Parts: sequence; C-alpha cells; structure tokens
Amino acid sequence: MNLFSLLSDFVFCSINSGSNGNCYFIGAGDCGILVDVGISVRTIKSRLKAIGYDLQCVKAVLLTHSHIDHVKGVPQLIKYCKVPVYASESCFSMLKECNMTMDSDLCKVVTPVINIDCFRIEPFYTEHDAPGSLGFFVSHGDKSIVIATDVGTLTPAVKSFLKKADNVVIETNYDKEMLLNGKYPDMLKSRIMGGHGHLGNEETCAFIIENYKRRWDNVFFCHLSENNNSPDKVMSCFHHCLNEKNIHDFGNTVVHLLSRYEASPLFYL
Repeated sequence: MNLFSLLSDFVFCSINSGSNGNCYFIGAGDCGILVDVGISVRTIKSRLKAIGYDLQCVKAVLLTHSHIDHVKGVPQLIKYCKVPVYASESCFSMLKECNMTMDSDLCKVVTPVINIDCFRIEPFYTEHDAPGSLGFFVSHGDKSIVIATDVGTLTPAVKSFLKKADNVVIETNYDKEMLLNGKYPDMLKSRIMGGHGHLGNEETCAFIIENYKRRWDNVFFCHLSENNNSPDKVMSCFHHCLNEKNIHDFGNTVVHLLSRYEASPLFYL
C-alpha cells in the first residue's frame, strides 16, 4: 500500500461479490455511491456500519446490468433512500419486464459523463449477455477506480478504461478446468466461457500481467464462482502468469481477492 493513500478520502469497499449478490461502495468524505444492489438493504446497512458509513451517505446507485444478483435489492433500497439509479435504457427495460418497479423520476439513463457530488463517472458498454451491460470508471480528484465485472470479454474499450484507472476491480469468475470438469450442463458452460458470459482466471490474470508496468495501486479480483473457482486457484493462476513473463517484481501494486461471504475492509485509494 502507498502510505500516502491513507491521507486520501477516496475509499472503496466490496459489500459482497459473487453470484449470491453483488454490491460495491465507493466513497469520498461524507458521500458515496453504490455499484449494484444484489443483496438486501439490511445486509448493506450492517456492512456499511462496520466500516463507518450509513445509507444516508449514498447519493446514487449505478447498475451494471439487470441480472438478479446485481439488482435484487434495488426496489427496497430506493424506497428507503430515494436516490437516483443510473443504468442503460436497455437495463431499465429489462427491469420493467421483470416487474421490478421503481419511481420513474429516480431512473436515470446513463450519459457519457455523469457528475454525482464529488464523483465523475464514465460508463462504458460491455459484452455480457444482459442488454445494455455496463462497467464504470469513477474518479475523484486525481484518483480513479474502474468496476469491470460480468464483462464477457476484454474489448478494446474495456481494456482502455482498465489501463487508465489507478485501481481495478475485475472479475475472475471461473477456473477453466474446474468449470469443464464440473456438474454444470454443457449449455451453461458454453454460456459462461463464450465471450458474453464471464472472464476466467486465465484471461484476467494474463491481461493484468501483460500490463503490469501500468503500476496500478490496487487490483481487486471479484465475482469468484462458488462452484468453479477458489481463491487458491486465482492466485495460482496469477503467479503462473507472473512466472511465464519472468516478472519477479509487481511493484507497489497490491492484489486482493473479494469475498462472496463477507465485506472487504475499507480501502483508501
């Protein structure tokens, strides 16, 4: 960790990360935003309290896409907080089709740049198999973090935002061998690996290592599958990629694994 980061008021916490529910908190001073609300409001409140925040500081919600593990708690949260929700037009259409009703005045279709309090947000489209799926590049002052989960494949646009961020949240959803040898039906295996599903350990770790000279402050591996991955598998793949490139020094970049069972610590960016 860069000791100067402790002086920063720009913070990040993974409230939960996995197919059982996704929610990320980005804060600065006394305001914050949530990226995805795939868990209950009660859990979010409890886990925010543990890091010194509450729901009253949340100024907006950003939705990556309409799958239930990313949106399940949105209606409840909006009733509680009355904050705007930003998503693609296609995402809102899918939520409406699923009878997930929200106050239309609070539903905001994303624009190329969104300013929320002290945050500057740049949405970008991804190849995940939910209409209008997004990632988000969030900056505060001269620091930034990118959320790239459920991206399907690393398109040039996704790579561009990852490379320019100071901090990266990127999925390592599956270990290929575990997935292929697991109990999922072939159709689901193909969907996960097919370019519109999830990033596996190999693709993500290879990209991070290939761009290690970027010297990110933090790399957060997220959305690990319960059935087709493990923290040990992710780190084994990461170190294998390091060795393949004969890299013995990853600089000051700190690598973290985000849990599907508990919130992360509060990270100062």
